[in-house]
Amino acid sequence: MVGSVVDKHYQSLINTDNNTTINDTNTITEAEDKAKISVATAVTLMAALMQLGMGFLRLGFLTIYLSDPLTRGFTTGAACHVFTSQIKHVFGIEVKRYSGPLKLIYTYIDLFKNIKSTHWLPVVISVISIIVLYVTKEYINPIVKKRIKAPLPVELFVVILGTVASSQGKFEVKHNLKVVGDIPEGFPKPSFPDTSLYSKVVGDSVAIAIVSFAISVSMVKLFAKKHDYEVDANQELVAYGISNSISSMFNCFLSSVSLSRSLVQEQVGGKTQLAGLFSCAIVLAVILKIGGLFEKLPNAVLASIILVALKGMFKQFLDLKKLWAISKYDFAIWLVVFLATVILDVDLGLAIGVGFSLLTVVFRTQRPYTAILGRLPGTDLYKDISVVKEKIVEVEGIKIFRYEASLYYANREHFVSKITTKTGVNARKLKIKQTKILKKIEAYEKAAKKKTEVEGNESEIIAELRNDLPKCDIHTIIVDCSTMGYIDSVGVSALGQVMSDYAEINVKVLLANCKAGIREMLHNAGFYERIDKKNIFLTIHDAVLWCLRDKPHEFTQVRRL
Repeated sequence: MVGSVVDKHYQSLINTDNNTTINDTNTITEAEDKAKISVATAVTLMAALMQLGMGFLRLGFLTIYLSDPLTRGFTTGAACHVFTSQIKHVFGIEVKRYSGPLKLIYTYIDLFKNIKSTHWLPVVISVISIIVLYVTKEYINPIVKKRIKAPLPVELFVVILGTVASSQGKFEVKHNLKVVGDIPEGFPKPSFPDTSLYSKVVGDSVAIAIVSFAISVSMVKLFAKKHDYEVDANQELVAYGISNSISSMFNCFLSSVSLSRSLVQEQVGGKTQLAGLFSCAIVLAVILKIGGLFEKLPNAVLASIILVALKGMFKQFLDLKKLWAISKYDFAIWLVVFLATVILDVDLGLAIGVGFSLLTVVFRTQRPYTAILGRLPGTDLYKDISVVKEKIVEVEGIKIFRYEASLYYANREHFVSKITTKTGVNARKLKIKQTKILKKIEAYEKAAKKKTEVEGNESEIIAELRNDLPKCDIHTIIVDCSTMGYIDSVGVSALGQVMSDYAEINVKVLLANCKAGIREMLHNAGFYERIDKKNIFLTIHDAVLWCLRDKPHEFTQVRRL
């Protein structure tokens, strides 16, 4: 994302005089290089200030929208990007660098086009390194850990051996092996980013700050769950903001999580901030003094270390089988964010994953589970008759309907539809049929009054019509509100409409187990002005007892709100 912003703005900074030109071979001039660094550092500083502001405003709570299926699907997709970036070093193939949507597809097309130019030496080095790393991690380290707490630093051994072998064998010269190469020593002089760019990059910086933080937190949450520790998202925001603010003065661009380096450090046993401090000290030493020692390190060795570290990420594919059995929604979230990350890119994949995850929340509440409850004999417990079939009985003339979601504008129609289908009584259709037959009866009765004597066939027709008059098998519907977290004004309207519709066919609708928030909303919406408050009961059983008050039963005490 930083690169796209740099490409958008750096041209405006280039002083196009006679001494600054760009040749036909795409050579980056000194002016271009300076302009790109200026834009990158300006973006870094602005994004850092955004992250600091978010941290101080306590906006870290937004990370709650990064669910476990989302983070695991996203990190698995990101692992595919890391794997792809390293595979070229394993085969020793030159592959063009792509960015944006479909970059993985373009990269693999390029890779397979050049597969015939595979270099044998990096393949051999990679195979040996991967075998050594895998065997040590999977078989030797478990034995070593029984004797000492720290695992063998096999990655360090592989790096040292690879560097020594490459240097002594002169692989770079004799076999054209790609190595790390020149590592410049020292720090650039600190300088403040160009203030004239702030207004131009502020919009992009907001998006970059949010995406980089979200990507980082997704990895943080993964490791936090694995190693059982708590994460303060606001503290993370402040930490990123401070580090990026300082680094912007040393020609650095925005820092975020490194999936490969994080996995490598975690696998070698690094679990605390001390491990990060030690790693930083080594990097500092490399930058200042000892960088030359690693110039002959083969890229294939580094690629092998990263590929082995990705093993745990790819094991997350096993989540799909478990999620399919547990929740189809979580399965879909995992798969969508993974595919979006792999096909489109990391930033777009995360955005699509969050959007889709929120959409599933809406969909779940829009079409929730509904049930008809029956009583467990000898108790005041009422269970779903479709789940607990043994000994559960429905109370005659009463339907107890449970709606397992909050009632709001998005699921109003679903609520009305389900209460109709589950109870088996469509109040409006029944009322229409009754009205039609009653009108016919009224017409025949008026015609009969005009005659001195009622003909036998007319009286028979009236009797038949009265027999055909639709009757309702139930007299009460109890709505169990125990699983409703809240209700909005549209939901209140839906409840009122349902009660009015059923009242027209002499079916009473009662409410039970209403939470305090729902009762308050009913009061604020003027619900009690239209519906008697006596229709609301503390429990389902209280409502049932009230319905059976004229019949003998085993309990007598009824509790209303």
